[in-house]
Amino acid sequence: MHYSPGYVVLEKGDTIFGMLKQYPPEMSCQKVRIIDENGNKIRVSRAQVIAYRRGDSDFVKKRYSRPFVLGKPIGFMKLISRGEVNLYKFYYKVSGPSHNN
Repeated sequence: MHYSPGYVVLEKGDTIFGMLKQYPPEMSCQKVRIIDENGNKIRVSRAQVIAYRRGDSDFVKKRYSRPFVLGKPIGFMKLISRGEVNLYKFYYKVSGPSHNN
């Protein structure tokens, strides 16, 4: 996996700058991994992070809903356009039952 420069914003207001791991789009909405400016791997849980920037992409933690999913899941949505109304994109993978033929 490759890393890109960026930062993570934590719920308590701290910002950690460093290199963020590049994930496929559907994993970018669920995971964040960062190596700080000193080369230390920093462990942050998804619950601690409110937003992050990786390269030129901004991701913000938001609640979302999907058909047939109970509860109010939370994930990171990619900011597509900022303005009077912000536009976000959320990637996810759909997995269904396996069929043996």
